[in-house]
Amino acid sequence: MSKIIIPEFLVMSTRLLLALVLSGIIGFERKINRHTARFRTLILVVVSSCLMIPMI
Repeated sequence: MSKIIIPEFLVMSTRLLLALVLSGIIGFERKINRHTARFRTLILVVVSSCLMIPMI
């Protein structure tokens, strides 16, 4: 178990969770206002772009 919880894993997990939550909030707001890009679309775009960015 200690090999799984390394600092890089925690940083990447935190970034992904934060990206998921923030894009979900934006997507929900856009869904309420009936804009074209909605909840799932924004979550997919933001989380995939977060995975593409290398860790610094």
